[in-house]
Amino acid sequence: MRSVWLIGWVLVCFLTACKSEDSSETISFDELSKPASSTAEKDSVPSQQETKISAFESLSDLSKYVVDSLNFDSTTVILLDTLFFPDRFGMPQAEKWSVKNGNDSLVFMHWNYAKGAVAQSTFYNWLDCFGAGCKSIQVGEKKNLSKRATLILQTGRHLVWVESGKKIDALRWARIVRNGLELKKWDFVLIQLPKGKVDWYKMNENAELEMFQDGQIVTN
Repeated sequence: MRSVWLIGWVLVCFLTACKSEDSSETISFDELSKPASSTAEKDSVPSQQETKISAFESLSDLSKYVVDSLNFDSTTVILLDTLFFPDRFGMPQAEKWSVKNGNDSLVFMHWNYAKGAVAQSTFYNWLDCFGAGCKSIQVGEKKNLSKRATLILQTGRHLVWVESGKKIDALRWARIVRNGLELKKWDFVLIQLPKGKVDWYKMNENAELEMFQDGQIVTN
């Protein structure tokens, strides 16, 4: 009888221990499927605004100067990595971005070549095959290059291309970019209204535009 009581006591202790162990190691399905805290999500996934601000912060001093000078919303800057004709020559330092301009978007591209001769050669080659339609245009020729408003600037090692669905304040742009690059002039300033034809200018050291006519500078 005593041995039966002892066996029963051992069995009760064993069952109690097993129940306690199971309880301590059990994890509910709700705990496994519980999402991370809102704080963790905020830290790991940047908001759209944070992404756009970081795009602006990654711009060069020139581009930041342009955005600020023209009062664009810096949070709408988007970096572009599309390759264009001027990217083919001389491995230039290139910067390309778009920014919201009212209900339109404006695109800014700047190529900085190691040598001025490479920049100028690229510019002339580009005129021989401009845009998706590979249009050819001669210096001083009035011709449509794009459905969008277009501004092209070239001097020294620099080549700049600006496009917009709206009219571009070309004189203001040419002056701002010139100041941002600390240049004295632009050898070529090509200005085209939306669906219009190109007008050819140069910008002198007084930041004044001088028009081409038949490939020659026209002075007033």
